[in-house]
Amino acid sequence: GLAGRRQAKLEGTSFATGAGVSTPLGLFAAASVGGVNLGVITGAVSATPAITGDDVIEVFHKLPASYRPRASFVAGDGLIKLIRKLKSTDNQYLWQPGLSAGQPDLLMNRPLLVAEGGPAPLASAKTLVFGDLKSYVIADRLGLAMQRLNELFAKNGQIGFKFTGRHDARLTDPKAIVQFKHGAAS
Repeated sequence: GLAGRRQAKLEGTSFATGAGVSTPLGLFAAASVGGVNLGVITGAVSATPAITGDDVIEVFHKLPASYRPRASFVAGDGLIKLIRKLKSTDNQYLWQPGLSAGQPDLLMNRPLLVAEGGPAPLASAKTLVFGDLKSYVIADRLGLAMQRLNELFAKNGQIGFKFTGRHDARLTDPKAIVQFKHGAAS
């Protein structure tokens, strides 16, 4: 129900943009693994956040070829909207919708996944990840526990619910992920 959707949204946001302190280290927030920096492609300086077809190609080829067969693109809905509008020089859209049920949308013939809680396109923000997601390890220790709090809210004629879960996430291989970062504002 509602509580499950809210919990899923909170987890999705923390897995996308969490700082790694009291939250998982988000896929878009990670900067290095074991002192080795992730590959980052930075877009052009712009008055409004933008991404070009050339930027997508740069991100694709920044990832070592050995990781590409299992790689996926991951972005928040705001960036996916910008990507859907990208066209090649022969006026063909780069983004390809999944044509069969259960098949992912494709960008450069690789899956394009929506990150719930993914960052919005903003100047100097990391908003696109391309890589082998098996290198992003999520640990879920207890599942989701619910506690019903009858007495605490009784004087107001209410019942409260407390949900707790324990999870963490980390990137384990710095070469398996490349990020796109928008250029600074002009």
